Amino acid sequence: MEINSCGPKSGNIGAHMEKDVNLIVDVEDNEAELLIGLIETLFADWYVIREKRRERNTAIKRMAEKKTKPDPAPDRNSNSKET
Repeated sequence: MEINSCGPKSGNIGAHMEKDVNLIVDVEDNEAELLIGLIETLFADWYVIREKRRERNTAIKRMAEKKTKPDPAPDRNSNSKET
């Protein structure tokens, strides 16, 4: 099951609490841990992976630039001694 598909059932816990404040919702022992894990996953997907992708793309662009730049012509006079 995709994370997005469970949104209305679990994603509204903090943002849209039940209108009936007297309603007590049963929770399982591991629900807080699961929701924290979800937050960690979203943080990694949105920030960490995006930054790694940006760094990788920058490295690829630099590599491509080095490969496409022509080498400068060697200086023919650099090896000869002046007399």
